Amino acid sequence: MIKNKETFDPGEENMAEKFAGNALTCTNTLVFLAFEAFLIVLLSSGRKADASRDLIILIGGTLFMYLFMGFQMFYFKVSPRYIIVKNHYLPWINWHYKLEDISKLSISSNPRMSKCLAMTIKSHRFGKMFPAGSLRQDHWWVLQKRLGQAGFMVNERLF
Repeated sequence: MIKNKETFDPGEENMAEKFAGNALTCTNTLVFLAFEAFLIVLLSSGRKADASRDLIILIGGTLFMYLFMGFQMFYFKVSPRYIIVKNHYLPWINWHYKLEDISKLSISSNPRMSKCLAMTIKSHRFGKMFPAGSLRQDHWWVLQKRLGQAGFMVNERLF
């Protein structure tokens, strides 16, 4: 990731190719909405209501699910010099990685979570994984091809 000393040219992001699916129709959003509907039905069922408790449960459950699903909703922009990682649910996430600082990229599949772009940075001991729940298979193929053009051998790993 770019250190504070270095500056990121915002024009670089305008040149970047975007790899993102539709956040409204992906599985993570549908699960989130189903959970919210379940909570509302459960809390409004025919029983003696305690409004403050129900509100705390609704707000707490919503916040928990929003963050849980949000951390699986990354998308990517690839420019000639950077990979830019953003998030559909958490718009303040905006990370920039120089392509020259990345030593390895792979696409990881795990049946318990969204498909991920795994990235190993030269200056870090461990890699970072960015689950991208909105990307469909065709998005992953195009991303893999684009990263190959940037000089990376992108492997696909199954867990």
